[in-house]
Amino acid sequence: MAKNMTTRTAPSATSPTALANPMMCRSTSAPESSPIRIEAARSRSPTGARASRASLAGRAVPLTATEWEVLRILSVNAGRVVTSESLLRQAWNARDAADTEPVRAFVKKLRAKLGDDASDPACIFTERGVGYRMPRPG
Repeated sequence: MAKNMTTRTAPSATSPTALANPMMCRSTSAPESSPIRIEAARSRSPTGARASRASLAGRAVPLTATEWEVLRILSVNAGRVVTSESLLRQAWNARDAADTEPVRAFVKKLRAKLGDDASDPACIFTERGVGYRMPRPG
């Protein structure tokens, strides 16, 4: 065995994969000056099952795997518009991105779980005819 060879350790099975940028959003139900921090993480249990969790202002928000993936994609692209077709391809592995209705339905469910109002959004903004975006953190 060569002396200069390095050994890489695999990540722990329970190590979480967090959102690229924990999101700071204002609450539609709290005072304007009260930002809400959205954090999400995915981990593997000892049995190998994936667990997705998010917290909003310290309270747990249960997410399905697809909702978590949509939130993750939007977070990674915070400050930029993600097209509905791109979300469909990435979150659903869909090759044909002609029907974007599933994206609209999941964004609606995700907003409801996050307490975000589509008419006055704080976390997920709609870019009409294009897609969705999250605000840039900071």
